[in-house]
Amino acid sequence: TLDRSSAASDVYKRQDEKTALIFSGDMIHHGEIYSFTIFTKNKIKKVREADMEIINSILELNEKKFLELLDFYPTFCGKYTFLAFISFCKILNKKPKLLCYYNSGEITGEEDVIVGYSSIIA
Repeated sequence: TLDRSSAASDVYKRQDEKTALIFSGDMIHHGEIYSFTIFTKNKIKKVREADMEIINSILELNEKKFLELLDFYPTFCGKYTFLAFISFCKILNKKPKLLCYYNSGEITGEEDVIVGYSSIIA
């Protein structure tokens, strides 16, 4: 099991002004294939809105809100990745920034299966 505080402290000791945090994880997976179909209309837009709500909790470094949202959106991938990211940002005094977001539906037009993707750095 990863001790986030210990790992972040270790990175803190080695960081300098050139240090960047990069973590990766998918966002919500929506569609019958994932057994998660809460949206019936405007699915692409609704997945984007839900993902952005989660992303905002990450950008705010609000671990409690992040976990509450994941209870509602159980197909979000990268739970522990982003929890570690939040911890690292807090300990290292880094401000996260959203570089890019899109979901597969925005690219393909497909609404039956949608997966969100984001790039967040600190």
